[in-house]
Amino acid sequence: MFGFRPKLPISDEDRLWVDGGFDRLSRMLGRERMLQARVVLPDAEHFPDPYDKKRVLRRKNVSPDLRLHAGRPQLD
Repeated sequence: MFGFRPKLPISDEDRLWVDGGFDRLSRMLGRERMLQARVVLPDAEHFPDPYDKKRVLRRKNVSPDLRLHAGRPQLD
């Protein structure tokens, strides 16, 4: 329209990489399965329960009391 073509926000190299990934996935799963797949959104329909960090950790068999520290190790 109006002689303008939309420009993708990624480089051609990145686009080819993404397209190649979807081509491989399509060969592995089948094109029909990909076209019929249900999209899961981060909304109340798909995630009706409020976020509970302790419940998530328990489901992953991780102690809710676990504390992680990211940073430089202290040298004695």
